Amino acid sequence: MKAGGQELFERLRASGRYGDLCPDALLRIAEECAGKYRRLKDAEGAARTALHGVTGSFMTRADEQRFLRALGTMGQCPDDRALEELLSCHASTRERLPLGEARALAERLLEKTAPGGAVLDLACGIFPVLVISMGRRVTGVDLSGRAAACVNAFANAMGDPSRTVCADLLTPGSLPEGSWDLVLMLKLLPLLDRQKKGSAESLLETVRGRTLIASFPTRTMSGRNVGMEGHYSEWMESHVPPSRRIRDRFILKNELFYCLEEV
Repeated sequence: MKAGGQELFERLRASGRYGDLCPDALLRIAEECAGKYRRLKDAEGAARTALHGVTGSFMTRADEQRFLRALGTMGQCPDDRALEELLSCHASTRERLPLGEARALAERLLEKTAPGGAVLDLACGIFPVLVISMGRRVTGVDLSGRAAACVNAFANAMGDPSRTVCADLLTPGSLPEGSWDLVLMLKLLPLLDRQKKGSAESLLETVRGRTLIASFPTRTMSGRNVGMEGHYSEWMESHVPPSRRIRDRFILKNELFYCLEEV
């Protein structure tokens, strides 16, 4: 008899490492792994491996506590030093520091839409913190409850109505309703396809946004050049939906960006 997905889900939800993740994602992965392994121990090991591949250690409990402590010591107008401290609490934004470089990237992304345009950031991490600090409203979606809580705490401290929700983009109905002027998908598409083949292409075709910006890593986390730029360029350029065209392509640091606009 194969291990039950519900029992495995409860174990994952009770764990310190993965308990903050969206329950829909935990249940989805638990059921997938329980269906492949007879023993609960083996299914749990496979589930934890899968979750690590999706989330890594982007934001640990210690990172969240450091973020909230730093937030509690600053006023409504954080200076650059305070903002950089907040952004360093998540692996993806930490990679884009120092602050001057991170801000230049955000400005380049946001210039693709009008100042009052509706921005949706998928798999956002805490990048909306930077966007909000620049006076722009943004709706975020992330698998991590910790990241979502930190972004919302920052928005509340700034008196900003922007909100981030904890959701699994592979669960039907997880996309926020509405039409967007700009949709950010930074380093998201490879993670989706790693979990479910074809899901990245499906998202590109279904998300409602005038402009989409997708990004991909060009080097490994250790900084090695293993041909990722060529691989992801080929993938992206062969998966542009018929309703869109490539408006811009650029590289900043170790990240490749594609800007797609409606035809």
